Amino acid sequence: VADRITVMIDGALEPTSADAILSFQDRRQGLRQFMLRDLRRIGRGTWTIDGIAAETDSVRIAGQATLPWLRIGCGDHVAAGQVMQFGRDAPSPGCYAAAYLKSGWAPLEATGTWSTSPVATLQIPTENMTASDLDLVIDASSYSGMGFYDRPQTVRIAVNGRPVASWQFGTTSPSPITPITLHAEDWQEDAALNITFETSPLLNPKQLGKADDTRNLGLFLRSVVIRPKPG
Repeated sequence: VADRITVMIDGALEPTSADAILSFQDRRQGLRQFMLRDLRRIGRGTWTIDGIAAETDSVRIAGQATLPWLRIGCGDHVAAGQVMQFGRDAPSPGCYAAAYLKSGWAPLEATGTWSTSPVATLQIPTENMTASDLDLVIDASSYSGMGFYDRPQTVRIAVNGRPVASWQFGTTSPSPITPITLHAEDWQEDAALNITFETSPLLNPKQLGKADDTRNLGLFLRSVVIRPKPG
């Protein structure tokens, strides 16, 4: 984790650098984005920002030519149908939803994030969603479900404390993931949607002799979308 980022631009590129954007994942505040010209200038072609807690492998600089590919944070409001991505380099369309990972999750990887606690929690703001029946669609797998080990893992999901699904992942079984119906009573005015994932057992690749990873791994979460029911 870095508490300061210094950006140095080659002299030949400096005239066009003012419109570039610095983005990074801050452990305290989620995805943060700054126009380079708004940072503190400390020399020719050099800017800095401090007082942060940036994941070092999340730092990106985008110029005008690459702005369409810059990851955009989901922010404080999510609309129905918006894809919430939990991978550091997950492809568009979608928004960067790392700020919704409240507890029990490892740092982001390229395409998603692992739960490393028996219970992991998402907290999704829902002010822009209508209190009606919607589908909760989760793109995820587990350590066993990805073929790394042949012991089944069970994931139980609850929404605002209400059990809504129980999935079992294994190396030989098809993916158990299906859309989950959210009912009107699941919505609480001016409150977030709390989704918990309870995984049993967690599997440790190092202890299993499968890899050098010493973490206890459960669910691998890629994306979540809350969408209107079809038809």
